[in-house]
Amino acid sequence: MSLLRIFLGALAVLACAEASRPEPKAEAAPGNKAFYIFGYGSLLHEGSRIRTNCDITLPEFEVQTIIGNSFLKFNGEDANAMAKRVAACDNADIRPVRVTGIRRAWNAPGVRAKALQGGSFSTSAFSRKPTFLGATVAGNEFIATGVVYKVTEEQYNKQVKREQMAGYDVKNLDTSKISFLDGKPAPSNAQIIFFASNPSTLAIATPEFPIVQSYVDIWLAGALQLQRKFKLEGEEYRKLTGHYSFVNDTASNTYDWSEFWINDRVYPFRPFIAVPDAASIDDALLNNVKPYILQAISFPK
Repeated sequence: MSLLRIFLGALAVLACAEASRPEPKAEAAPGNKAFYIFGYGSLLHEGSRIRTNCDITLPEFEVQTIIGNSFLKFNGEDANAMAKRVAACDNADIRPVRVTGIRRAWNAPGVRAKALQGGSFSTSAFSRKPTFLGATVAGNEFIATGVVYKVTEEQYNKQVKREQMAGYDVKNLDTSKISFLDGKPAPSNAQIIFFASNPSTLAIATPEFPIVQSYVDIWLAGALQLQRKFKLEGEEYRKLTGHYSFVNDTASNTYDWSEFWINDRVYPFRPFIAVPDAASIDDALLNNVKPYILQAISFPK
């Protein structure tokens, strides 16, 4: 039997196994049980949460721009109509947190079994995938900053499906592990989940699957949004966490930074045009990532 036939046979077996797997569903919500998601990567950014929950395909940085300009249209829908749709589906209960026992790292390369079937996470010569942030359950010496936000059961199921397509596992999170930074108590009768890296697919960045600056920008811009909204900086924050600000706390409590890192900003010489917080993001990286890694960042070839 040729190697090609063996390979194609293996793909067929994999496809059948994936197809037979039942779609993940939210647990039945007894009484007034509420569903929450802990986001530790791109979901820190408001635009990313809106894209995920409101079925909007604009890039994260453009979501707020189009909603704020009533003369713009996107796929025939004007910005005012889009703003109303977002208001109906966006998450109002958004809370910055620090979670004990979660290790966030650059350990989720963007190729998974589903990608072999040509799904939305597929890769090709024209569509490359980087290494994303992942998280694993770890010892109490590890802290992961992030955001906990409330979702409907429909949004919960949709996001679980999306993240499992990308290769993540669904894990429950005990509220005893969560420090809410807005000064309010933990939500009562809440089911809180996060999307953990699958242990069988953990891998650090490589030349084929590098860290990319566009993803770093979305993530840390989201940390800056939360920092400003909830005033998470200054001496009080330092006393609480040991870090001067939420964005520095976020960058510092992230592991497996790699020299395999591509600066794919649209305007690398004037990044503020597309990324308004580029200077603050760069400062956070300079303060928390080893210099030899930053010096190795390259541009797309």
